[in-house]
Amino acid sequence: MANIGASILECIDESKYFGVKLEDLLRQRKITSLGYMKMNIVQPPKGAIWGKFNDRAINERWVGQLADTFITSTKNYVDKHAMDIVLDPEWLEDPEGIHPTIDGFAPEQINELKFSKKGAEEIKNKNLWILSGNHRRLALVRHVERMEKELKDQRDTIDDIKGGKTEVELHALPEAPKERLRKAQEIAVVLEAMIKLRTYWTVHIYDRGACLRRVRGVRTGGSDRSLTGGGVVDFQRR
Repeated sequence: MANIGASILECIDESKYFGVKLEDLLRQRKITSLGYMKMNIVQPPKGAIWGKFNDRAINERWVGQLADTFITSTKNYVDKHAMDIVLDPEWLEDPEGIHPTIDGFAPEQINELKFSKKGAEEIKNKNLWILSGNHRRLALVRHVERMEKELKDQRDTIDDIKGGKTEVELHALPEAPKERLRKAQEIAVVLEAMIKLRTYWTVHIYDRGACLRRVRGVRTGGSDRSLTGGGVVDFQRR
């Protein structure tokens, strides 16, 4: 841990992050921000890559703890907890569908990140950069997998009790199996809805072209250093 701490101290002081002035970084984030959409995180678009500029080791204990907290809350549909993503808006199927904010929106009101045929071709070779959420994504996948397993168990219970019985035969069952059937059906309905909700996470979209154009010189005085270089976009994010 001492080596990690020493490395951090070399990179950060009160006014800079990895050599970049924080006010410059925050200004460029604002300039290049396009807005928000939701993205399937469990089965992301082909070419999506986490950790390209934030390749720190995954803390499995942290992932497990996050997965446990997701049982009651994920906060995946608010601006504050959006995962940063860099792309060319021309790659999108509907760039006009980007929301300036999604705070206060119901999940079904948030437009989903989808790519045109050209866009899908552009991103397929690990060219869709998600700049934050390394741990959250793994925790969410684990959480959804747990729910899918439980859903399968509940469906197996339903099938075992029904067992090809007619409605008359089911009605004639003793109270205990009828109660088990009713409870399994209720839990299955809840799990199906939760899996659908938890599969997505809000993404904060940044214009890839603007990142490359506007941040030249911020760090290296004229070089082609982009906003995404050295992981500088992914501060204050898990």
